[in-house]
Amino acid sequence: DRSPSRGLGDVYKRQADALQAGADGSLAAADLVTLYLSTQGNAALLPMLRRTLRPGARVVSFHWEMPTEVSPSEVVKMPKTGVSLYLYEGVGLTQTSGRCTVPQR
Repeated sequence: DRSPSRGLGDVYKRQADALQAGADGSLAAADLVTLYLSTQGNAALLPMLRRTLRPGARVVSFHWEMPTEVSPSEVVKMPKTGVSLYLYEGVGLTQTSGRCTVPQR
């Protein structure tokens, strides 16, 4: 689905099964991927993101972090709600450090 870009260049939005979305290579050209998954869902998706996204691509996760092996480059708390947005950039996504570990709360 193509959306108005408001001066940001080409903007496409796609709603899909997260675990299947990268299988067709459609994420390879993405500059930004947004996620609304649990930490466990992010952990399941991380290997595909590492394989598929180009260097420099960014991932924003709403409310839930990636596994502990990946550190966000920035965490922003939303005013009023206090909900966190976690920004991950290329290095954390492409760097492999073994098994994914989900933080325990």
